[in-house]
Amino acid sequence: MNNSQIEERLAGLERRLNRYRAVAAALGLAVIGLIGVAATGSGEISNEVQTRKLVIVNNEGRPAFSVAPNPAGCTLFMHNHNGQLVFAVTASNAGAELVLADGQGFHAAQLTTGTAGGRLEIQSRDGQRQTITPHGAGAAVK
Repeated sequence: MNNSQIEERLAGLERRLNRYRAVAAALGLAVIGLIGVAATGSGEISNEVQTRKLVIVNNEGRPAFSVAPNPAGCTLFMHNHNGQLVFAVTASNAGAELVLADGQGFHAAQLTTGTAGGRLEIQSRDGQRQTITPHGAGAAVK
């Protein structure tokens, strides 16, 4: 694989990363909207809802969506109809982490940010793994 192919793949992955960021932002806004809807009553409107953990379940009682604090921030989880975790976003003092999984819960992609920059890791079920780190010192496509 030559440099132009690597740069082309990296550019494609960066575009995909930007789409994931947009999806994460949209989901964050959806969470805020859900909390706003949950806070709206038939009479007096509450200014805020406070809870340590919010869990929304499907018709079978399995978690579909949850938000909970962690020791350094907060984590948002989304599950499919079978209860498998397919999307998770964690915020902490060090940065954020986004995990995308398939319908069986296999973690296929992970985006991590922190003080040293970002890292994108994509893996297949057969063990193939691609890791991308930023350009500059220590930049790598593995």
